Amino acid sequence: TTGSPDRWKRTSGRPLGTTAPAPPTTATSRPSPTRSSPPCAATTGLAHGIAGPLGFLSLAQLAGQTVPRQHDAITTAAHWLLTWAEPAHTWPPHISGTHLDTGPGPHTSNTPGRRTAWCYGTPGIATALTHAAHALNDRHILNTATAALHHIATHPDQWDTKGPTLCHGTAGILQAANHHNPQLAHHVAIPQPHSAAPGLLNGTAGTALALADHGGLLAHPRTTTWDAVLLLS
Repeated sequence: TTGSPDRWKRTSGRPLGTTAPAPPTTATSRPSPTRSSPPCAATTGLAHGIAGPLGFLSLAQLAGQTVPRQHDAITTAAHWLLTWAEPAHTWPPHISGTHLDTGPGPHTSNTPGRRTAWCYGTPGIATALTHAAHALNDRHILNTATAALHHIATHPDQWDTKGPTLCHGTAGILQAANHHNPQLAHHVAIPQPHSAAPGLLNGTAGTALALADHGGLLAHPRTTTWDAVLLLS
């Protein structure tokens, strides 16, 4: 059935979104991913999980850049994400191997990660699904993504964000909402004080770009695709 995680397993035997275990490392080198938390989990987010490849492949197909089985990969990843969508229009950022075997359920609601941030949560995942919906001409996927973005933009009391930035904060919600529906973005308020860091993902540069984009201040055509690096456009 469409709800069975086994349907979306790769021929390698590993569930979609997982990585192969790495060999143990010495105390002086980088920590082994096998000892990270949560171990051997599938991940869903745009920056950390399957939504990233999904968004990239979908945008490539929309631009006419295709390779064999690309359409199948987009379909598989999109429906896998639909399988794990939660009633609150969010997704579990991490899915353990045990939960992959048992399938979606209330037990995934306590997994760590910011469900409403661009990197881990709904803004990035719903945007990737929007790209997929256009690439596949799939109304059901588009409706799911639209409902998720509308819900997060209009329910700030449910946000789990950190500051005003693009990656973990409200600027990521603003930019995703602005692409989907500029009127929807009016619901998103950027909190004070702004970050003192100058960076794009976690600093003032990203926050300023999101605010300028929403305010119509990016007049030059080349500046309107600045967030392509975030797979938002």
